[in-house]
Amino acid sequence: MKSLSPEVLLLASLAIAAVPLMISVGTCYLKFSIVLGLLRSGFGTQQAPSAALVMALSLVMSVTVMTPVIEQTITRASDVKLGEIKSISILSLRDSVSSVITPWREFLLNHSGERELAMFKSLSRREEPQVEQATTREDVATSVAVGAFVLSEIKKGFILAFFLLIPFFVIDLVVANLLVAMGLTMMSPVIVSLPIKILIFISTDGWLLLAKNLIQAYQ
Repeated sequence: MKSLSPEVLLLASLAIAAVPLMISVGTCYLKFSIVLGLLRSGFGTQQAPSAALVMALSLVMSVTVMTPVIEQTITRASDVKLGEIKSISILSLRDSVSSVITPWREFLLNHSGERELAMFKSLSRREEPQVEQATTREDVATSVAVGAFVLSEIKKGFILAFFLLIPFFVIDLVVANLLVAMGLTMMSPVIVSLPIKILIFISTDGWLLLAKNLIQAYQ
């Protein structure tokens, strides 16, 4: 059996090394980690849930969302014959890779804001950004799609986290005022508000509702 060409081995090594980066900027993991991380801040705890748990939960939900995209990518990649890869040029290999990542590209474009796409497209051409101008998605470069997707996910994550933190802020405010009114100024409001937050969050089935809404936002 003949070995693969050095070019193919190099590109394969780069692809494997880029997997963590692809997960961070090319999937919904970015938005999930932002929401869950700020939710932990809303509880007022530093270690519960832990950072590892936030990462694990974000990764599990990301796999659930990205499964159709992964399956389509595997199907396209299976059509590429190894015997053909050994002798093709870099340009031909680039075209093959572009065909394989088409499902990911469509996912990025479907969940990118028009303003973000227009801005990155203008910046990539060194033009003045015209965010109000409609952008044709067929001629958007992959790098532009990635940048617009990342910026859109960050914005959506902070917006969702803002609405999640409002009830926690109200609870902290009410508890702090009650402690001051009772003369318990030396007691930390976090000690009293934390059990209340956990009770309300659990009684409303917060984890299930949060995970369900985060996943359904991509369907």
